[in-house]
Amino acid sequence: MPNTGRWWGAVAEVLVMQPRSFSEMPEVIKALKERKSVVLNLTLMEPEQAQRSVDFVAGATYTIDGHQERIGESIFLFTPSCVQVSTQMGGVRSTGTPTPVAPPPPWGMDAQQQRSA
Repeated sequence: MPNTGRWWGAVAEVLVMQPRSFSEMPEVIKALKERKSVVLNLTLMEPEQAQRSVDFVAGATYTIDGHQERIGESIFLFTPSCVQVSTQMGGVRSTGTPTPVAPPPPWGMDAQQQRSA
């Protein structure tokens, strides 16, 4: 029997996108609704448009109980609820609230400074 990449009758698909403008974001939403995972590389976009795009896709991901994970500088993984995501930190996430996009606080800030920032 040939290996078709099927698991319990379903083919897991990952769409890798490197958009140049916000106008390509509906394609990301469509893929998520079709239960595909999306790796979104926003390095070709202006920072403001990249942030707008992440916010837009994160909102859609939240509405379908999906998951968002930042995997690199301006690179994000968005998955539908049917996909389990494991991280090196030891955690396993199957669904939930999207991970915040805001960068971590600068090195050297103590907890009090972080709260007031």
